[in-house]
Amino acid sequence: FVTYALGHNLGMSVLSSGIVRLRAYCAKGLKATEVAALIAMCSFTFLFGTLLLLGAVLLYEPEIVLSLSNLIPQLVLPIWLVQTAGCTLLFLCALYVFGSWRTFKPFRIGTLDIVYPRLGIVGRQILAAPLEIMAAAGIIYFVLPEAGNPGYFVVLGAFILSFSAGLVSQAPGGLGVMEAVFLAVIETVPATNVIAALLIWRLLYLLLPLVVSIPIIFLFERSSVSCTDF
Repeated sequence: FVTYALGHNLGMSVLSSGIVRLRAYCAKGLKATEVAALIAMCSFTFLFGTLLLLGAVLLYEPEIVLSLSNLIPQLVLPIWLVQTAGCTLLFLCALYVFGSWRTFKPFRIGTLDIVYPRLGIVGRQILAAPLEIMAAAGIIYFVLPEAGNPGYFVVLGAFILSFSAGLVSQAPGGLGVMEAVFLAVIETVPATNVIAALLIWRLLYLLLPLVVSIPIIFLFERSSVSCTDF
């Protein structure tokens, strides 16, 4: 919770949230390599949920990509190509689940073996990652006015595209990036209402968790044992 709050608000999540995770878990006895594996697992879970939902959005609402052509002219693509991309993402997610079920051999990168998680863990990933993203998008959907509201699925697609672009840009809270994407996708709602919905989302999803997390960090630093296993 704390590391997500810091990473989303401050940007540069590898530094801002990674350092907090390293200190917290090392203080509880984990080695630095184990912390790195845990961070990778959390990051992959979020990526898995994003790809799963994005694949569904591209398959059932392919026009959402065309609405971004004013921002990125290269996105003027045939509908069938967008839907094919969506099917490909869903296939990759299904292949990951199938690989866990059938216990595929680990990927080997040099001396590193990347093992498929147990099916029970994959099941939790399928549940937790999409629900977190869908709930975040739901804040914006329910705040938008009913008149001109394009529907939850379009709002979800706009959220996934804009939030992912914000993470890649490393802009704090995706500031500016999310607004540009949402204004391009949701043209049926007045721009002032879209901006207001995003402000409420930032309050509930970014600022309030940050306010809660700061005291938690101070309390942890006062009570924790120094981490020496770096």
